[in-house]
Amino acid sequence: MSQGIRTFGSKDRKTFIRGLSIYNKRAKKVTRFKPRPYQEKIVDLVDQGHRRILVVKARQLGLSTIIRAIFYQNLYAATEPIRHAVVSHEVGSANEIFEMDMRFHENLPPPFRHNLDKAATRVTRISASGAQSQTFTANNSKALRSYAMESAHLSEGAFYPDLMDTLSIVDASVGSDGLIILESTANGYMDAFHKLVLGALAGENEWEPVFIGWWENELYTMKPPPGFKATKAELLYADLVEEKTGHRLTREQICWRRQKIRSLNNDIRRVKREFPSFVEECFQSTENAHYDPLALEEITPTRLARTKPGPCYEAIAEEPEDDGMYVVAVDSAQGVGRDYSVITVINCRTRQPVYYWWSNRWSPKRFSEQILRVCYEYGEYKLPILGIESNNHGHEVLGYVRDAKYPERFLWKYKKKDFITTKETRPLIYGALREMIDEGLILELEEAYLDEIKAIVSGPGERPDHPKGGRDDKVISLGLGYLMLKELRIPMGSREVARKRFEDKLMKARARRNSSALPWIAR
Repeated sequence: MSQGIRTFGSKDRKTFIRGLSIYNKRAKKVTRFKPRPYQEKIVDLVDQGHRRILVVKARQLGLSTIIRAIFYQNLYAATEPIRHAVVSHEVGSANEIFEMDMRFHENLPPPFRHNLDKAATRVTRISASGAQSQTFTANNSKALRSYAMESAHLSEGAFYPDLMDTLSIVDASVGSDGLIILESTANGYMDAFHKLVLGALAGENEWEPVFIGWWENELYTMKPPPGFKATKAELLYADLVEEKTGHRLTREQICWRRQKIRSLNNDIRRVKREFPSFVEECFQSTENAHYDPLALEEITPTRLARTKPGPCYEAIAEEPEDDGMYVVAVDSAQGVGRDYSVITVINCRTRQPVYYWWSNRWSPKRFSEQILRVCYEYGEYKLPILGIESNNHGHEVLGYVRDAKYPERFLWKYKKKDFITTKETRPLIYGALREMIDEGLILELEEAYLDEIKAIVSGPGERPDHPKGGRDDKVISLGLGYLMLKELRIPMGSREVARKRFEDKLMKARARRNSSALPWIAR
């Protein structure tokens, strides 16, 4: 190793990075790298010793560049044959990342440039130390699994076919002392990346989260034209950004954002996802969301006091009414820790869910006993109509209910048969729920249910489905309930009555909260 290489490699990280060259898209030529303050946030986290760094970002901020520069220094200064992995979501971006590393190398002055070994495609190997970096695509988990590594850069992880599988492979190889940086723009609500971010923000996992918003790039501004005036909505949005981040959008930034919205065909959901101002904003919707995110925003999420914690959750929105009429919709599972068994009770007159129950640990026999208990609790005036999806374990549950002599006339049937979810009936469940959402008839919903609904995506042929690693058990139960009401043609009270009832309940809740010295939800 030459003295020049030894001297350059020993420089502090920020000085080393400023000695690298990048392709400047704005100038359309190779220039010296001048990291911006928001890029150096990641350098600081590495220097502080964080070994798992999770970067949530807006698009086109050069964050992949700064991360590559961090790992390139590790490779450059290595005296041992360390191995580094880069994982990208597609071949095109994998090639771009590899070319970025090569550009760092080729644009160093000759005295500071390592000799490289000839190696396989997308592999950079330094002759003197044997240290190497190899770039993979996320769909090639077999190759990644066989590659031992001491550090890794996961680029656009939200778009991997299976982020958690890739992460488990990398984490096992790198070990607790190795450095992993995962960076991505958002892709969907409650997908694997979103859940990872939520866990990091709550301090529930080992990842150190950092969010970089579009407004941190000083280039994302536009000189306002003569007569420019921010709209009321834009000013309210600026207030929200300031509340969330402490940064007040300037007139130039508001003008830039307005133009960005127009250039993306006024697709405000896409703008929020790709150019978010604060971390919660980028996860508000999914690109191919099955249910209208704007309509879902009209539903008030509630986190009810959940009783029976542990193997099951029970949340009561409304106690049984003396003259109430209800439907009970059931989605059944085996109860071995995977899919959930779910019970949803809906008030026929108001169309509002009044009771929620779910568990993935109760056997079909025990679950059937809970169903009967709920039916009789909400059936003092008149037994509720009970609908049980009879696929697989649902058939067993339905058998136990019949053995317990629940009246056959109160068991809902579809076209005179027990209901089975098929490729023909599945769209009916999702469609019944969509009608209620689009018409604004669901006023409030348990938070866990709303999260599941927001995550549902449209797959091939517009087929609704949950994202990989997600669930739709609560959606099926709720949708089944609304399909039952639609098929039974039970008349609904006016929306105004339902709205008034909801407002009355909200006022009482606020009164209880204001009169109590305890937190609203004691934990």
